Amino acid sequence: MKIKFLNKGKFERSKVAPTPLDRILEVVIAVLALITIIFSVYFYYHLPAEIPIHFDLNFEPTSFGPKIIILFVALVMILVVLVLWLSTLFPGWVNLPVKRTPEKEIPQQRILCRLCHVTAIWVVLLFLVIVLGMASSLLGVDYTVWKFPTLFCVIGLIGTITFYSIKIRMV
Repeated sequence: MKIKFLNKGKFERSKVAPTPLDRILEVVIAVLALITIIFSVYFYYHLPAEIPIHFDLNFEPTSFGPKIIILFVALVMILVVLVLWLSTLFPGWVNLPVKRTPEKEIPQQRILCRLCHVTAIWVVLLFLVIVLGMASSLLGVDYTVWKFPTLFCVIGLIGTITFYSIKIRMV
């Protein structure tokens, strides 16, 4: 009996090498992730015991929780970025909106690699904004300052996924 989700294609390495632009994007992702982690750890030691952990549409805090949540947010960011990075190495993990064929495999993998890198940048930026929003009281700024950057990151994330999904479909 063969287990479907453990087929060879899921764990086959990517057939395309990262381009110089992909390497630059990886460095940008790493730097932004490191900044987010540093901010999270710094804020953890300087924030009060309770911090805002949920915001409404006007970016006003609606619930509060322990400050350890800020470290949990950084951990979730690391996990999401790690999954996106591994998806560039093992493209079979990603459910593409088209059927995979041998003749289209290389161009699809190139686009998929770029999709994962650009998505990771938006994800790290979104988590950075969330961390900064949680630390607004420490920074001395109003919570609503983070409303536009959050919306910008979410629109960028949705737009990136949509753009590259269409691009993969057109291959």
